[in-house]
Amino acid sequence: MAGEITVGGNILASHTGVEGAGSLTLGNTVAPASSYMFRNKIINGNFDIWQRGTSQTSTGWQSADRWRLNLISSGSTTLSQQAFDLGQTEVPGNPKYYARLEVTTDSSSSENINLRISIEDVNTLAGKTATLSFWAKADSDKDIVSEFYQVFGTDGSDPVAYIGNTTHNLTTSWKKFTATVLIPSISEKIVGSVNNYLGLYLYLSVGTDKDDRTNSLGNQSGTFDIAQVQLEEGPVATPFEHRPISVEETLCRRYFQYFPFGVDWDGNRWSAGAAPFPVIMRTTPTIVNVAYPYYRNNINTTVGVVGFSALELSNSYCGYQFYSETAGRAYTWGYVHLDAEL
Repeated sequence: MAGEITVGGNILASHTGVEGAGSLTLGNTVAPASSYMFRNKIINGNFDIWQRGTSQTSTGWQSADRWRLNLISSGSTTLSQQAFDLGQTEVPGNPKYYARLEVTTDSSSSENINLRISIEDVNTLAGKTATLSFWAKADSDKDIVSEFYQVFGTDGSDPVAYIGNTTHNLTTSWKKFTATVLIPSISEKIVGSVNNYLGLYLYLSVGTDKDDRTNSLGNQSGTFDIAQVQLEEGPVATPFEHRPISVEETLCRRYFQYFPFGVDWDGNRWSAGAAPFPVIMRTTPTIVNVAYPYYRNNINTTVGVVGFSALELSNSYCGYQFYSETAGRAYTWGYVHLDAEL
């Protein structure tokens, strides 16, 4: 039996073979003709996953998974994990966490402080109407600006920016913000084989050099709180999609994950091992950190300095070599950080 979920008479999702399937009307507006599940194109929009740590103060991916802090400024910014009070009702759906950005401007014309997320595959929502929604507040009345852009990857066409630049007027209370934009078609564009994506900027403080891209947002200091970021097909913002936490973690690990390793050797200071990654990654990752929390010899005392090197590395597998300054029977386990962000 076939059924449809509709909004105002327009198809939200269709399904077949479901016993008793009918229809659901959510309002008098139009929703996308796509699956209702996985409608949010943003991974970790609920800020539940923080594999690297719970705060950062410099540019890069160092805290909330998938979210990159860009800090072109001699001022300062701290991105940190914050917990909602249990039982709060201002932001619906009982979210656990939100992102806080504490910004101190340098008041320069070249300043550019923003939070960015990249959605793999520049074909995402291309040629379609899409709606961004999120909850936010600030320590006083302040504006932030959202902007989309298309990056066509290595050997691809030039990036397309200035897509749907929207100013959002934050207050000291949680409020839901939306922006409906037409994502340009990629017809006649050249898409590179790697590192192509649809990007989203949330601008917090920028100098006059970026007036054209930020609706003259300007330099500003303050505290900005952001939660439940969602991007979906269609001209209406639906309620935030809460995916199972195990699903969201797996999606994040396509771009960053811990890879555990273990070796044991007898008499030789060199040993080797190999293992598949728990989750296949977007591309061959970069090893960004190695930790050895445990290494012992046969009488359970710490062995000498250890070393790890990857002999063979792909998006799904690592063959590695391990070195100890102490000969004799010994074993170790540890982990490396694998990064395949874009």
